[in-house]
Amino acid sequence: MTVSEIIRKRCTIREFNDKKVSLDIITELLETSVWAPYHGISEPWRFMVFSENGMEKLIDMILQALSLPERKEYGENLKTYLRTVPVAIAVVGKLDRNQKIMDEVSASVSALIQNFQLAAWEKEIGVVWKTQSYMYAPQISKSLELKPDEKLAGVLLCGYFDKKPTERFRKSAASRTIFIKE
Repeated sequence: MTVSEIIRKRCTIREFNDKKVSLDIITELLETSVWAPYHGISEPWRFMVFSENGMEKLIDMILQALSLPERKEYGENLKTYLRTVPVAIAVVGKLDRNQKIMDEVSASVSALIQNFQLAAWEKEIGVVWKTQSYMYAPQISKSLELKPDEKLAGVLLCGYFDKKPTERFRKSAASRTIFIKE
């Protein structure tokens, strides 16, 4: 597949099969992903990879970060779902008081995550990028031992899958583009 084909075909996968994802493959995907662009900031990211029994640790962290009403409303369903996920990657980005730098970090980390999703798709590994309310709870930062200048950018849930979602439609770029020649 070409890069263009991977970009157009990749989609979010939320249901994974039981096939184990090798941590060597996850490492390879992360090594590819770090080639994301960044502007003068020395690679503003790091990762925590959870698999096997480590998934239970992540599940406990997430449940503790939920508010009591959230835990009551969907905690059990969330726990059941996360137990079907072979690998989860917490992607951590740097914080900065300078808004320009913070915007650049956010863009760089987002590009890194997209790189990961595309590289995973090439290997027929599905990914869903989660940005849930628990990410903003002080408890999750404490549980993940984030430094004061770090924030959780997202959790990537990864695994092999049996069923691709139906093809999706995108409006053409031409319908949203203005060309200015003079």
